[in-house]
Amino acid sequence: MQEFLTSVLPNVMSKPNDLYISFSQTIYMMFISGLISFALGIVFGVILIVTSEAGILKNRLIYTLLDNLVNIFRSIPFVILLAALIPFTRIIMGSAIGTKGALVPLVFGTVPFLQGRSKVLWQRLTRDLLKLLKAWVHLLWRLFSGFI
Repeated sequence: MQEFLTSVLPNVMSKPNDLYISFSQTIYMMFISGLISFALGIVFGVILIVTSEAGILKNRLIYTLLDNLVNIFRSIPFVILLAALIPFTRIIMGSAIGTKGALVPLVFGTVPFLQGRSKVLWQRLTRDLLKLLKAWVHLLWRLFSGFI
């Protein structure tokens, strides 16, 4: 197997330590940007649902601004976003290259996607389910307040 890989990928097999370092950097960037994007995507999705016309905190200004901002970032190709965010990345991370420099564009590129998934998820919660949740909270409150 070693001989086959060396014949097919001679440059890669000549530097296995660099390969391991690159894999660890990739996992690091995926994990950190994924966590941040997941959290921000859920937050922005909830804000958009809550401030929409059918939401409980209707606010047309916040909804329109955030929705348009998300749509703008969703439509920009990643390479252009990477180049456009270089000054901002340098301010935040201190560098625009390497693993630290890649985190900011990765977050900006993935938050709109995860926000869209979060928004769809929250929209699917029907009013009946929300009523059920309110009833459970009320029941639990009455049970716990009776013990206190």
